[in-house]
This record gives sequence, structure tokens and C-alpha cells, in this order.
Amino acid sequence: LLQEAMQREDLSRLRRIGLRQALVSSLVDQARGVEAEQESQRLIDEARSALGADSRAMFGYWNVRAIALAAAGRPEQAVEILDNLLAWPDLSPGV
Repeated sequence: LLQEAMQREDLSRLRRIGLRQALVSSLVDQARGVEAEQESQRLIDEARSALGADSRAMFGYWNVRAIALAAAGRPEQAVEILDNLLAWPDLSPGV
């Protein structure tokens, strides 16, 4: 259903990105890690294009990407992403 919904032409770009994020989570829940990892890369590419690489909204999309990588059996890459997220200025002490 999520994939069908993403094909609708009347969706805004941000709505489509949100649906893609939900799809990644659904694939992880279904133990379809490889598909989730592939879809999460599309999520990052689309969100980065729409929002910019430095957008605060990217934080959540990168987190979903890390979860998908872990589900796909690539925990080292997931940890690398999470480490990078922890270094974001908005998460620094005193901010």
C-alpha cells in the first residue's frame, strides 16, 4: 500500500518522502533488511535533494537509514551513521 501511495501524482515531495520513510520502517519490521537498506538509500537521496544535506529534518532520515543498515547485516555502517548524528551541532552539550 505504501508503494502504491508513493506513485500518486498529487502528492507533495515531502509527503512522498514521509511515505518512503514509513516504507523503510515497514520493510525492517518484516525482516526484509536488504530491501529496507536499498529503499533507505533512495530516502536519503530524495530527502537530501528536497531539503538540503544540512537540514535538521535529515536527522530522522539518517536514523532510519542506520536502522535499515543494521537490519541488512551492516552494523558497522549503521554505527558510523549514528556516531555522525551524535556529532551534529544541535546535539552538542549546552545547545
